[in-house]
Amino acid sequence: MTIPIFAFFSAYFVYFRLFALGFFHLGLDMPRMWLVAALSLFTSLAASFAPYLFFKKNPAADFLKAASKKTGKRQMAAAAALAGLCGPHLPALGLDEIEIGGISGFFLSVSGICAGFVFFALLFWGICGIWEKTKPFWAVFRDWKFVAFVLGANLAVFLYLALSKQVYFWDNAGYWESAAGMSEIVFSDPGRFFKNLVDSVFASDYNLVPAALPAIAMAVFGAGRLVFALSVLNFYFVPFLAFVRAAAKDFAVFSIVALCLPMAFYLTALGFLDVGGAFLSLVALYIFIFRKTDPPADFLCGAALCLLLIFRRWYIFFAAAFVLCAVAYALALRGDKIKKCVFSLLGFFAPSFVFFQGYFTKRLLGENYADIYSAYKFPLETDVKIFLRYFGILPVLALAGYAIYGIASKKQKKEELANTVFLHIFSVAVFFGFTAVQTHGQQHLLLYVPAFALLLIKLAKSSKRAKAILSAVAVCCTAGIFLPGAQPQSLGEIASYAILPSFGAYPVVREDARELARLAEYVKNLDGDVAVLASSFVLNADIIAKTEASLNILEPLKKSKNIAYLPEVDKRDGKPYNIVYVSYIVVALPIQTHLDPNEQLAVAVPASMLASGAAFSSAFEKMDVSFALKDGVEAHIYRRVRPNTEEEMEEVWEAIDMGRQGGG
Repeated sequence: MTIPIFAFFSAYFVYFRLFALGFFHLGLDMPRMWLVAALSLFTSLAASFAPYLFFKKNPAADFLKAASKKTGKRQMAAAAALAGLCGPHLPALGLDEIEIGGISGFFLSVSGICAGFVFFALLFWGICGIWEKTKPFWAVFRDWKFVAFVLGANLAVFLYLALSKQVYFWDNAGYWESAAGMSEIVFSDPGRFFKNLVDSVFASDYNLVPAALPAIAMAVFGAGRLVFALSVLNFYFVPFLAFVRAAAKDFAVFSIVALCLPMAFYLTALGFLDVGGAFLSLVALYIFIFRKTDPPADFLCGAALCLLLIFRRWYIFFAAAFVLCAVAYALALRGDKIKKCVFSLLGFFAPSFVFFQGYFTKRLLGENYADIYSAYKFPLETDVKIFLRYFGILPVLALAGYAIYGIASKKQKKEELANTVFLHIFSVAVFFGFTAVQTHGQQHLLLYVPAFALLLIKLAKSSKRAKAILSAVAVCCTAGIFLPGAQPQSLGEIASYAILPSFGAYPVVREDARELARLAEYVKNLDGDVAVLASSFVLNADIIAKTEASLNILEPLKKSKNIAYLPEVDKRDGKPYNIVYVSYIVVALPIQTHLDPNEQLAVAVPASMLASGAAFSSAFEKMDVSFALKDGVEAHIYRRVRPNTEEEMEEVWEAIDMGRQGGG
């Protein structure tokens, strides 16, 4: 009954954005207002009277009665209050260039309130319908073995950070910096905190949603690396562990799963709050695959999938594979699975259209990420190597063998076999969907953790022999990450296909930590903006900015006052036009890039010009100071003595353009 109502309002928001944006870009302001007003009026009338034509009654009224009985009047009142608060703003979310007012604005607000009310009523209906069934999840926190496991994980993170002398930058420091900035206004200006959170969803590829919970903890305990890492562990990884423990229903099986997937804990220790997405995706997969058809739970399954995309945009590969595989799964098994699929997709698409359509159209579908991240595209072989480096061949073979055995033996029931096949095909679909756009980074491997965890649970519970074999595999997987050996610094350096997880989980100590700290201190004391023409894992602008807080894990992370960030990856960032404003430039020799130099000409060209004495360098003088970093890299500092001329800068831009043509 709820589907026709959401069909009306979803169509309403879709055509509003199409017409509003279309007429805006055509410069037709006045006709747009009246046209949108007419369409808004038509939608309102259709939502009120059209149901009688198709159903001879109004499904919305029936739904509200049913929802009121199941959720209670208080929950319905809360849904109405939230709709009144959020509804008028829903149509404009993500469309800052469109001003809404007059007649069209009135109808837009009314429809926004109606759509918001139906959604919140559905949400409370789902929560109330499943709340009693969440008891196994909360019960795990009364299990002393699980609590001891969690306390041990906290101690392990503390020891890892305390014994490390590692500098965090780029992917494993970006959200640390965001959370630190947000923590300053959590209590002093909560209204701005919430507004920044919402605005970031529609304005940034790295929105602030994942950083919100760590920011609250950091507002209380400080913005140091230790507080951030422990916040990621307890807010995001512990719920994932609790869900695995509840699904396993046996501590031994839970331990096997946790030890077979050490990379999830390792990424948590490194501060990748992307692990929160692993929890949401695990919830969605488990409800859809292992629970019987239950509309409230199925709706929440889809809502978790929508929240997953907001949490980190690259989880779109998970969501896309989920939708396609869910439809195929429902069509294959039919019966109640069709109903389960419909309610799951309703839970996914309803908030996507009502709240986040601007995010989907502008941030997810409005960018050509395959082109933007083409510099990060390596051969498929590299993806396989990094995948096996973190998971290992042995666990993958065990799971593949389980699926093959189930198909060949024909001992499993049709639905159980379908569940196993679904999880395998789903994982393969995610892998090839992701590699079609870019190469995996280590955090992207969290896409596969939920499916692997559920498969490991199924395999461990299938027989005593399987449990014994997996126990041995789990011990080997955990032992493998502590074996000594040189660790690759970049994707291109991964040389082999690992039998067991081969990343080093022992504390990392940078051999040049003291010299790096000296460089960071020197740069901090310079009077003027400082650019860094180096972009490698040895030296880059982010390393200098975060050295002090990384090496002293209790030191609050503060935004650097004089580091001027320059473009680093050409297709993603463009040319370094702001280099003309900096007073100092740090250059590392040999020239430092983390990708093919032809993909980072914005760094390589001006750095080589400074080092070689080209016309561009005549505006600078080399200071009598240098810093010896690891791998034979030496950092030098150049001080500006005069502004660069237009001719000098034109030479830089032409050299970058010529380099791109030559690289192509």
